[in-house]
Amino acid sequence: MPTKTNDLTNVPAAACHKCGGWASMGGMSQHRASATPVMGRTGCLCMPGSEVPAARRGRTDAGKIRELIRKACEANGVPEIAQRIVVKWSERYTSCMGTAAYRGKFDMTVTFSGPLWPRADEAERTNTIVHEACHIIAFYKAHGYFKITAHGPEWKRCMRRAGYQPTRCHTVDNSGLTKARKKYAYTCACQRTHQLGATRHKRAQNGSVYRCNRCKQNIQLKVDKAVVGMVG
Repeated sequence: MPTKTNDLTNVPAAACHKCGGWASMGGMSQHRASATPVMGRTGCLCMPGSEVPAARRGRTDAGKIRELIRKACEANGVPEIAQRIVVKWSERYTSCMGTAAYRGKFDMTVTFSGPLWPRADEAERTNTIVHEACHIIAFYKAHGYFKITAHGPEWKRCMRRAGYQPTRCHTVDNSGLTKARKKYAYTCACQRTHQLGATRHKRAQNGSVYRCNRCKQNIQLKVDKAVVGMVG
């Protein structure tokens, strides 16, 4: 694969073997075919995990996302990390609008929902971008995610400094996106019904013990009583 120096950031970039576009190895690169800026280090537009999914090329808010991340970082006194935060999209996110992953000072990622993004209004998108950016900022300032809780006072302070209320949940309609997941009905000594998902059900069948919070007795599977419900 041929390489070159990125004209925009002077960082190495490589030509995509599929589309001939330039995939950045760090920072911002320019995609040859569409001339669309790709900010991040995950690849050109046709590659899995790129900042712009193939199904939504040209319909993302890449410039606005970068600007809001930059402003949030500056408002919290850490402008140096704005360009280190990698932005990704996931086609699997059908319930949450976004997530943040902090693995170190040079490994920070925010991921947004491809399916939900077109359904969200401008305010929801803006709040989601700042929300996830503030997670990264809070983790960075605490020198590691394990030292603070995700939506604790540190994150709330970051949100307020950025000029936003620290709200946790979105109101974007995800109808038609979630899939029905099988749940298994269990019972206990006080005759309550406990519904376990497929993972916990499998663990229970392999020897894991789950107890009722009320009667403190082990729960048992109700034979042939699998319950199918919509989980969001």
